Amino acid sequence: FHSLFFFFLMIRRPPRSTLFPYTTLFRSTIINTKDNILGTINGTLASILSKSNKVKEGTLIMAMAQLVDNTTKVSLRIAGRSNKTIDLRKILSSIIDDVGGETGGHRLAAGAIIPTEKEDMFVEKAKVALKKAAMEEVIL
Repeated sequence: FHSLFFFFLMIRRPPRSTLFPYTTLFRSTIINTKDNILGTINGTLASILSKSNKVKEGTLIMAMAQLVDNTTKVSLRIAGRSNKTIDLRKILSSIIDDVGGETGGHRLAAGAIIPTEKEDMFVEKAKVALKKAAMEEVIL
């Protein structure tokens, strides 16, 4: 009986972490690490996830991390290597136009800096923009 019980303990689902809250929308994920990781590795986190075979190709991955100057660094990547239809810089630029901040990057990797106090507004606008981009990508 003990070995069977131990087996079920081994295969149970791990507890959910609140360290990195995230939201999954269609084929997109927003990870807001707040101040739990350094902003300097935010883009690296998004890139590693985008190259993982655990993330479905075409999934949009947005990672956010707060910096010490009351700004938040945002990185946007797309999972996989073959997507030619989505322009990540355009997506981030459209969100920044509504929220404020600075954006840069290119079609396959984009980033932004926003005021930390506007994170909630940014996330809400990002949900809409990422959902729209994911739906357009599926249709194309």
